[in-house]
Amino acid sequence: MRQKLQLLQDQKTFFNYQKMHSNNHIILVKSSILFLLPLFFLNSSYFAEADILYHNCSDSFTRNSPYEVNLKGLLASLSSDSTSSKYNHYDGFKIEDAGTQTDKVYGLFLCRGDLSNDVCKHCVREAGQVVSQLCLFAKVAIVFLEECILRYSNKSIFSVMETEPSYDLWNTEEATEPKRFVALVTNTLYQMATQAANNPSATKRFAARKVNFTLSETLYTTMQCTPDLSSSDCLRCLRTAIAWIPRESPARVGGRVYLPSCNFRYENYSFIDPTAIAAAAPPPLVGDPGSLLTARSLGPPSPPSDPAQGKSKDFVDFAALKFTSDKI
Repeated sequence: MRQKLQLLQDQKTFFNYQKMHSNNHIILVKSSILFLLPLFFLNSSYFAEADILYHNCSDSFTRNSPYEVNLKGLLASLSSDSTSSKYNHYDGFKIEDAGTQTDKVYGLFLCRGDLSNDVCKHCVREAGQVVSQLCLFAKVAIVFLEECILRYSNKSIFSVMETEPSYDLWNTEEATEPKRFVALVTNTLYQMATQAANNPSATKRFAARKVNFTLSETLYTTMQCTPDLSSSDCLRCLRTAIAWIPRESPARVGGRVYLPSCNFRYENYSFIDPTAIAAAAPPPLVGDPGSLLTARSLGPPSPPSDPAQGKSKDFVDFAALKFTSDKI
């Protein structure tokens, strides 16, 4: 059961975001310390600066065990590789492992696709420090920061599409024209899912768009998969993420969903590097369009079978929606 969370956004938005589908209610102020954890584990000045969205830790290992040694080496390697030529080849994404047999650790990081190498490098280093303190002695962990994701496990996570643990945030403000806005959001996200999934596997599986809603309102969106996924797995992951758009209030002016293998975000204010929007513009289709995987061709994803871990009653049947044109 995921926790219900409200996040007080930074000075850019002053908007309230709330965590959906839960029973517990927590208020987090970005500049505060995560008060749910023992304070002696935390460096208050450091955590006040880190843009920590969510973390999840599971299983445990013994202190000073070979696994701990391998984990420390893995996190150091991920941080150092974020500035190397090998990192640049993966363009904001790196996979790594350390150790052998039962004590082997697998890890990766993924930076948001529009960020510079310097920003990515800083975020990966932050994520390594955060996960080391918040997931002390955890065999499996993931941390979502504002600009990157870092995760590790005692089982191979490479080229494996995973949708849990998940995290979502929604702006409490609603659009002025709800039906038209949700149509624009879902249509845009489906098109971007197709675009991101069909990018070459050796490059970013990333898409960014800027779409006019009214003369004075604009929709900004990003969507991304880890580049190690196949096109079909990337598409399925993104469709699963899109299905998290809440049915009870679908016209929220901003929202984001983070899964281990993919994520998306949309806002009514600019948060994207403008050059990335131009660079991510979809190319014209050449030849048979049927050769490309499309989000709609796979049909809508099935709702989670366990209501305690999903949102079956809140599931949106996108196939039943009549999408409007991009030309607003």
